Amino acid sequence: MTVKDYFAKQDYKFYITASATVVLAGVGLYYLMTPKTPKSPKTPKTSKTSKHKPTNRSKKSRPTGTSETSSTAGRDRTVKNREEEAEIEEFEKYNTEQINALPIERRKSASLLLKGRGNNAFGHRNYDTAIRLYTQALVFNEDPIFYNNRAACYYNKNEFDKVIEDCNNALQMDPYYVKALNRRAMAYEQTSCYEESLHDYTAACIIDEFKNESTATSIDRLLKKVAKIKAQEIIKNRIKRLPSTKFISSYLDSFRKETVKDEKDEKGEKDEKDEKDEKSGNDEHEEDKENNENKEINEINENNEINENNEINENNENKINDEIEDSDKKTGNDFFKLAEKLVKQQRYQEAMKAYEDAINFDCKNLAKALNMRGTFTYLMGDSQNALIDFQKALELKPDYVQIYVKRATIYMEQGNKDDAWEEFEEAIKINPTDPDIYYHRGQVYFLDNDFDKAVKEYQRRIELDSDFIFAYIQLSIAQYKNNSITEGMKTFQQGLQKFPKSAEMYNYYGEMLADQKRFDEAMEQFDKAADLQQENFALPFVNKAMLCFHVKGDPAQAEELCRRALEIEPESDIANTIMSEILLARGNLELALRYLEKYQEVARTEAELQGILEYAEAARSHITFKERYPQLADRLGPIAR
Repeated sequence: MTVKDYFAKQDYKFYITASATVVLAGVGLYYLMTPKTPKSPKTPKTSKTSKHKPTNRSKKSRPTGTSETSSTAGRDRTVKNREEEAEIEEFEKYNTEQINALPIERRKSASLLLKGRGNNAFGHRNYDTAIRLYTQALVFNEDPIFYNNRAACYYNKNEFDKVIEDCNNALQMDPYYVKALNRRAMAYEQTSCYEESLHDYTAACIIDEFKNESTATSIDRLLKKVAKIKAQEIIKNRIKRLPSTKFISSYLDSFRKETVKDEKDEKGEKDEKDEKDEKSGNDEHEEDKENNENKEINEINENNEINENNEINENNENKINDEIEDSDKKTGNDFFKLAEKLVKQQRYQEAMKAYEDAINFDCKNLAKALNMRGTFTYLMGDSQNALIDFQKALELKPDYVQIYVKRATIYMEQGNKDDAWEEFEEAIKINPTDPDIYYHRGQVYFLDNDFDKAVKEYQRRIELDSDFIFAYIQLSIAQYKNNSITEGMKTFQQGLQKFPKSAEMYNYYGEMLADQKRFDEAMEQFDKAADLQQENFALPFVNKAMLCFHVKGDPAQAEELCRRALEIEPESDIANTIMSEILLARGNLELALRYLEKYQEVARTEAELQGILEYAEAARSHITFKERYPQLADRLGPIAR
């Protein structure tokens, strides 16, 4: 699996376009350089009359091309074969002492006779006899071919450990012995040593200069198998975690901000702190309190930065709780307010913990707290527990439209399309003018490749609320994918006029231009997006890197741009993966693998993780090859590209 294939699944349209030229050129080259198989000569048809025509040849006449001399030669060969058979039978009886007493050349010729007879036995599937003969041949003369032939016998007898042992001996004598590599790879696969099998197939393919299509097919099969096993193991054992800060922010921003009201305040009951503020009537005091609250939150992690994987250690979480207790903030409402502030500061791991405490302490805004905890749980890849929180939220607030929309998204991901559409319809019954419904239903249609309906949903979203940037972006892309290229470009122009300071608008417009091979214009848009982004949007730099790499042929500049993107967003999946591809092309396999391993830590789903692991395992196999065959390391350049 290539990086292009991986991103094809992620629908990174620009990247696919940028890579297509290279891939197609490679295919064309293959067919141009591969000689055609010559056609077999046609056998002349024999007419019915000639078929039964009697021959005029006498009994003494001989077929064309034969002679008395050839007959004699045949008899001589028969005699010679009999002599060889007798000699081989004698050699089979030789002990080690007798063999060692023979001259080297005599021992070699004897071993070849024994090997020939072993081949004959193998051809007749007499594997035990063949093993005995190959074994005796090895006593006469240790040869890697004899080990490999005996390994073939053991393979047919399902004695795979002996296959591996014989292939090890053969490869110790001849490390470039492709047949032995392939046979050991087959045995490793049969014994579930899939990584070792993959490494052997990779080595055989490179050494053989990709002449064996079967070996290449085996590599693809093993890559998928190894990646699937590892992905399942990682998903099973790893602690669930939130994705990158940028990912979470983008998801939360796709919903309009809620106006928070006390859900349990039906009788006019007020929060304790609100009462104090009302009694004081002092605006200045209220402002000071707000500043103090912010200061308290900031002091929580003064010397404990959240690491690049968005994890927060247990001590940090305890410090949050201690700080709340020290300030007499012991109610669920206090935890809820803290959670809301942490979300604004994009401190999402801490916010999730605060929402959980708000729920445990029965805060007044319990439905909102459940919604947010469910949202974070979903983003961690735990859809089942997310649905439980969403159901509880609906029991408290049956008209909570956002919950229906989020459940619809989960159902669609699970393949329950009917349930998803029902959720959207229920949301529309509650509030037909809620813009979020139409945007997210448009996203579902978009991912289902139903671009006609997606366009209508995005248009409805803009009619209800024209201030949402991504509605314009998604509408433009949906129109473009629906072959309404002019309309898509026009929508982008409208978006750029309405949001002239939006880095996102310029970036995605650049992607559309790049898809049309208008590379210079695309680069201009990426430059504008890079200038406008406020250290929180890495994609323009990634897109510039891909243009430099695939179009301008400047991998050094591409690498530098990727590094800039990763400074902005260290957990960016696409930046890490593109960086690994660039490094592979430049021959830096070890560093490329580090970037791939870094991304696999934050992959959300098993399918996503398996895709990146296939790429990582391919890189790891190439590294293993370089270690085993350093003198052939120069052959890895074309592979990486």
